[in-house]
Amino acid sequence: MQDFLAGEDIQLSFVFGTGAEPVIPDVGSVTYTLLGPAGNPIDGMQNVPITTDAATFSTRVSVPASYNEIGVNKAFDRRSLLVRWTKGGVSDWMRLNYRIIPNFPFTVTPAAVRAFLGVNKGELPDEEIDLFSAYIYVQEAVSDPIILSNALSSGDRVELLANDIIAMRAAIDLIPSLQNRVAQSEKNGVMGFDRIKIKDYSGLLADAYARYYAGLGLIDTGVSSPANYILLVTTTDTDPITAGT
Repeated sequence: MQDFLAGEDIQLSFVFGTGAEPVIPDVGSVTYTLLGPAGNPIDGMQNVPITTDAATFSTRVSVPASYNEIGVNKAFDRRSLLVRWTKGGVSDWMRLNYRIIPNFPFTVTPAAVRAFLGVNKGELPDEEIDLFSAYIYVQEAVSDPIILSNALSSGDRVELLANDIIAMRAAIDLIPSLQNRVAQSEKNGVMGFDRIKIKDYSGLLADAYARYYAGLGLIDTGVSSPANYILLVTTTDTDPITAGT
């Protein structure tokens, strides 16, 4: 899901169709409706026409800032763009979801999470590293949200530590999927690399948890580290085609 800052105009780009190949909708058949977090159409944003021609397979929709405000007592909000069209007279549709977030106080980047995990951007794109969710979870983990807020604006090593805690929280959520993400080799012309095959990421997960709880304990003495980390270790079934090679 894409994130956008609250109170700003939003541009959503997309390709028509949900399959491997894009489609070109019938001219004059494309509309969109903006849905609120409960899935209800927002007044003034129902069945809005999208201009296309006989060669259009992608387009962009602008959602004005007035429709991108965060609701009262919410940490974030959500919208959905429901796009409808016909192709050869047959109806089709797609749904694009996006999240509206405040101007967050942390400075940690997806690159910091990738550096800890030892993966590259092709294996783990920015949009799959949910730092905002990690920030929300850390905010709930401290005994008082103001502790995290003060740490993230301290301008000293405590600020660096608070950002590292958020990075570790994001890493913890991603590590279970690493075995299926990480390439064992990659080639680009004469450039490339080969990795040692890693079958068990439980050690990396334990390191992330240790660094996460150690950081929490340093910025908030009211948080204690669990004595043991309960880890779920999964295995991948042997490929019968390559097992004997």
